[in-house]
Formats: sequence, C-alpha cells, structure tokens
Amino acid sequence: MSSPPVFITPDEYLRRERLADFRSEYLNGEVFAMSGASWKHNLICTNIAFSLNLQLRDGPCHVVATDQRLRVKTADLLYAYPDVIVVCGEPEFVEGEFDNLVNPKIIVEILSPTTERFDRGKKYMLYTQLNTLDHYLLVSQDRAGIEHFARQPNGQWLSSSITGMGRRGRTVVGRRYSEVRRRLPPSEGPVNVFRLQDSHSTPQPLHNLTEVPRF
Repeated sequence: MSSPPVFITPDEYLRRERLADFRSEYLNGEVFAMSGASWKHNLICTNIAFSLNLQLRDGPCHVVATDQRLRVKTADLLYAYPDVIVVCGEPEFVEGEFDNLVNPKIIVEILSPTTERFDRGKKYMLYTQLNTLDHYLLVSQDRAGIEHFARQPNGQWLSSSITGMGRRGRTVVGRRYSEVRRRLPPSEGPVNVFRLQDSHSTPQPLHNLTEVPRF
C-alpha cells in the first residue's frame, strides 16, 4: 500500500529547494524529486542549448538550460525546471525573489519514460497559460522526433510534428524553425532563433541531437 502524499507550502518548498543537493519540482503542494538524466538526454539538451546560443548570441534573447527554476501560477501552482528556456529581453522573476523566472519565450522539454505524461499533460496545460510563452517543444530521445506547439495570433495553440532523418528531414526541420523565428515580435529584431542550416556557424541540426556538437 502506497503512502499518502505529503503536502507542503510553497515557502517551505523553496526553503528546502535552495538548500538541497538535488532538484525537485512542485505542483499544488506535492514535491517530486527529479531523477538523474540519461547520457542521451544530456547530449540532446547540450546540443539544443548550444545551437540556440550560436544563433541568439548577437540579439536580445538568451538561453538557459536545466537549472533555471520556473514559476507558473494560475489556478494551480507549479515550480519546474524545463530542460531549455529562451528569454527575450530582460529576465523577470517573482517579486522579492531572485531565482524563480516568470517570462519564458520558448520552453523545450526532452521526453523520457518517467516524465512524458507530465510534460504532455499538466505541464502543457500550465506552460501555455504563460502570457510570454510563444513556443513549447517536446523532443524525443529514443527516435528522431520533435513536436512543436505555437501560439497563434488569436491565442490558440497550433501543434505540428517533425519525424525522420536524412536530407529531407533536415530541410523540413530548418523550415519549421525559420517559422519560429518569423513569429518573434518585430521589436526583437532579426533573431534567427531556430534556423538550423547556417553556413557560418553550422549549428547542430535538431534531428541529430544525440551527437556531440563541435565547439
């Protein structure tokens, strides 16, 4: 017989989290310890962050990975650590705090057997209520596949997916992430957020994320 869940306050969660040696996520009073990521998961995360950093380095957007805590407060309250976050402009944090981000532009989660249901379900529902978020991406680590959820001008979310490898796959992926770039607000300038084919910087294509990028 499983033990009943133990509920704690947000303040107690944050107090413990700032002292802990490992990370945990929080949802409505419950705390969920995060298990260590696999080698493949870490390679994918590194390659995504590396590629985005190359393409965003001269613009107003910044990339952080793994350890940035995000707060989402709606009818529910979530503290989470997305795999990759893009922030455009100045990062904003909960008033009076220094480590709970509230204004992501893009969130990327790398799917695993233990987190996929949460990433597709409750996290999707909560992330997409963030006013600043325009793109949510789910990246598979056991196959060549990316799911892209994009906010439309009417506020609704449109989903699309990319699967497969090879030359055709690279072309489709590059075209899809050029669309992400075009949907950024004009005030953010000609930032090439996800263009994967770049003759100068040759960022790692997202369909081949388990390979280590060459620095």
